[in-house]
Amino acid sequence: MGVAPTLARAMEPRFVSLRATHVDPARLHAVCSRYAAYERVRMVRHVLIHRLLLILLAIGVLTLGIHALPVVALITAAALAAACLGLMLQLEVKARRRFTDEIRDTS
Repeated sequence: MGVAPTLARAMEPRFVSLRATHVDPARLHAVCSRYAAYERVRMVRHVLIHRLLLILLAIGVLTLGIHALPVVALITAAALAAACLGLMLQLEVKARRRFTDEIRDTS
């Protein structure tokens, strides 16, 4: 029982409430929303890269390994994967730009 009040007294000066810093809740919500959108796009890109690599690996094995598919299938899959990756990178750049613009507007 004696430890908890000691920790609470030690932590009090380090943390400042939002009311004490005069943060506008609407602006905070806007910044956090933009950041969450940016993080969501980054996570989707990360998952997409791994899945596209697995698909390309499977098609590569079917094409080059056991010759079940023509080489055109591998080339087409690689082109589609590159297009998907390019689109995701473009979306990530846009989300990052929106987030940095939101941060810049708040300061």
